Amino acid sequence: MTRKQFTFYRSFYESIQQLPTKKEKLMAYEMICKYALDGKLPEMETQKSSTLAIFSLCQPILNRARKRSKQILERSTLAQQEKEKEEEKDKDKDKV
Repeated sequence: MTRKQFTFYRSFYESIQQLPTKKEKLMAYEMICKYALDGKLPEMETQKSSTLAIFSLCQPILNRARKRSKQILERSTLAQQEKEKEEEKDKDKDKV
């Protein structure tokens, strides 16, 4: 599921700031964003262990947020469908 937004927590930022180089920081930001927005896992064999450690700490939080977002979307869709059914029933009653 592609998303348009996600919550970026201070703990993510603070963890990334502990990385020694700008390149590692950038890679960590990219891993988090690609996963949160597009669901793409990082290529484990091409990443430094430090950036993978940061990603591993963030991944469960991102998973919970994605699950919550999906549940909210499903409830919203269901509510909209129910509303449309009720409106259709009301139209049918008005015709009679």
